Amino acid sequence: MADEAAAPARIGSRLLAALPEGARVAIFAHAQRYRIEVGESVYDVGDRFTHSVFVETGVVSEMTVLADGRMAESGTIGNESTIGASSLLMRQVATRAYVVRVAGTAIFVPLVRLDAAIRTNFDARNVYMKLSQAMQDAALQIAACNAVHTIEQRTARWLLQAHDRIEGDALFLKQSTLAEALGARRATISEICSAFAEAGAIVYARGHMQIRDRAALQRFSCECHGVIKRGFDEALGPPRADLP
Repeated sequence: MADEAAAPARIGSRLLAALPEGARVAIFAHAQRYRIEVGESVYDVGDRFTHSVFVETGVVSEMTVLADGRMAESGTIGNESTIGASSLLMRQVATRAYVVRVAGTAIFVPLVRLDAAIRTNFDARNVYMKLSQAMQDAALQIAACNAVHTIEQRTARWLLQAHDRIEGDALFLKQSTLAEALGARRATISEICSAFAEAGAIVYARGHMQIRDRAALQRFSCECHGVIKRGFDEALGPPRADLP
C-alpha cells in the first residue's frame, strides 16, 4: 500500500455506493484510501483479516495456493466487491492469497468498524447477503469457464472484467501478469493479444493496453462475462453517478 489519504471524498466502490446512507457515513468515519500496486499482496494465506478492502479501481486476483506451491486464480475482485467482506459472512483468516494485477486505489476499513455499521442496519445486511450470493455464483461460473472454455475466450473475459473496473479504456497490464493470472504461457497470451489487436479490439505496446473496440472483444469472449456482470448488477444495482 502507498500514499495514505484521508477518508474518501468520493465513492468508487459500487458496493459502498449500494449501502444505505447511514451505514456509509458510519463506515467512512473510519475509512482510508490507499494506492494498490501491481504485484502487491493485499493478504497472504494465513493472514488474519483486519480490514475490509473496497477496491475502487484496479483488479485483484484471488489465488488458491496448492500444496506444491503452485497458484491458480479462483476469481477476481474489483469495484463490485470487497476483500475481507465482513465477519458476518466469512472466516477471519485468509485461505487464499490476494494479489494486485491492475493498479488502482482501494478503501480500507477496520473490520470491527464495518461490522458495527452493518450489524444494526437491516438494509445494509441485505446488500451484503445479495453480494454474497453474487460472489458465490461468480466463483461457480468461473470454475465452469476455466474447465470448458478456451484460453482465448478466458483472456477476453478477463480483459472485459478488468475494463469494467477501471476509469477509461487504458490498462497498465503486462502480458506476463495476464499469463500468470490465467495460468497460461506468456507466449500463448502474446499470440492471443496479437489476434485481438489485429481484430481492432485492443491496442497493446510495452505493458500499455487500451480497449479500442469493446464489442469486438466481446465477440472473442464466452458468455461468462455477461453472466457474472448481470449477477453483480442484480445484487448492487447499476453503477451510481449521483454520489460524490
